Amino acid sequence: MSRTIGRVAQVLSPSESGVELVYAEEYAALLNRSALIVRVKQPFIDWANAIDDGPKAKLETYEPTLMLIEDMEDAAEWQRIEKRLWKHIFEHQLANWYRAPNDWPHPRTLSMFRKWFDVELHLGVYDTCDDPILET
Repeated sequence: MSRTIGRVAQVLSPSESGVELVYAEEYAALLNRSALIVRVKQPFIDWANAIDDGPKAKLETYEPTLMLIEDMEDAAEWQRIEKRLWKHIFEHQLANWYRAPNDWPHPRTLSMFRKWFDVELHLGVYDTCDDPILET
C-alpha cells in the first residue's frame, strides 16, 4: 500500500566527512486531524453512580475517550472549537454511561462541561498502521 502522506524518519550518524544518513523510512502518516483525550471528573462519577444501580464508576479506573477533531494549527484554536463541540462531547460521554437522555442532567452548560471533564488537546495525530480506518 502506498501512502500519499507521511513523514520520513532519518537516523543521522557522525562520520569523518560530516554527517551521513544511516537509515530512512516512512514511519507514520500525519493525519489532517487533531485529537482530544476526554477524562471524566468527580461530578460525572457522582452522577453516574447516582443514576445507575449497576457496577459503580471509579474515577481512577474510568477509561478516557479519544476523539478526532478537525486539524488545528495551535492550542488557541481550541477556545473557538470548544464552543461548537462541548455539547456533543458532553452528550457522548453521558450516553456511554447511560442511554436514557431524559435522565441526563439538565440544563447542561459549557461551565458544567468544564467542571465534569478534563480535555487534553493533541495537535499531531499520526497513523502508524497500513490498514485503512473503518467506521464501525
